[in-house]
Amino acid sequence: MKRISAIFLTVVMLFVFAGCAGSEGGASSTPANTESEVTSSEPQLAVNPLTGERTLELDAVNKRPIAIMINNNRASLPQRGISQADILYEVPAEGGITRIMALFADINKIPDIGSLRSARYYYLALASSHNAIFCHFGGERDALNYIKNNNIKTINFISTAASYRDKNRVGKYAYEHTAFTDGERLKKAINYRKIETDATISSAFNFGDNSSAFSQGSVATNITVPFSSSTKATFTYDADSGMYLKGQFNAAQIDETTGKQIEVKNVFVLQTSISLKNANSSANYINVDLTSGFGYYACDGKIIPIKWEKGNDLDAKLKYYTTDGKELSVATGKTWVNIISSNNTVSYN
Repeated sequence: MKRISAIFLTVVMLFVFAGCAGSEGGASSTPANTESEVTSSEPQLAVNPLTGERTLELDAVNKRPIAIMINNNRASLPQRGISQADILYEVPAEGGITRIMALFADINKIPDIGSLRSARYYYLALASSHNAIFCHFGGERDALNYIKNNNIKTINFISTAASYRDKNRVGKYAYEHTAFTDGERLKKAINYRKIETDATISSAFNFGDNSSAFSQGSVATNITVPFSSSTKATFTYDADSGMYLKGQFNAAQIDETTGKQIEVKNVFVLQTSISLKNANSSANYINVDLTSGFGYYACDGKIIPIKWEKGNDLDAKLKYYTTDGKELSVATGKTWVNIISSNNTVSYN
């Protein structure tokens, strides 16, 4: 009996010592908690102020966005790199054509992009709404005079070595359709020009849940935005991706780099007064009133009427409201902003 008791006691003591060893750092059958290790190895990202998504590298936080003027003449297509932009503005230029301004929150994410085109004052005003560094290939006289007289530091590709001519285009395209740039070239030019890049950048939109605003929205799986008799933008909703696919000239608008159709989450149409600067001039330069107006906001296959305002100050923020005056909630993601004449009718179904 004593022999059995001794054996039992020995076994118990072995279990006790084993348990103590495990609790003091020895081998344990309980898996270690590795959650902190996984979290620390994940990339740390900030919220992109142009899209509302947590995709911004930390070294791009509190850095001014980059706004690049892009050619949209039919003879210049396809464009390159614009599908990577966070926000795209499309506004009429002279002669019924449009130009596009591509905004990027992170200069390091700017791919090979173009072709590049010239400035207009209202594009400078839109870029200034985001405190963006404005990049352009020359420009209309009034815009260039305003930039010079107000000592605004921009990247003018004519006077700054920040672009190149695509050898594969030269000789096949008109020369004005052959200029391109990228983030590395722009960084060097900005440093050379000693342009200030640090700034506190506010959100481009009031990002949040927009379901309440769209509770009374109309179906908008197909949207047509008429800029002129020759230029119309189309947006076709893809329910599988939740994105709008951009088209123009009765075809898909393709990014040459990706070979894919450009897609965005949000579509805005801002209607305003657009008029000729000088009816007697053959240049047909126009004025675009960015003070305030009405328009539409489309997302997730629905559309609602809205109000918008910017005011007269060059750097005033462009703001969006519901028709009853509440600040508009906008879904996170890429956005395309169309600005058209109040005389033109937007169609959707």
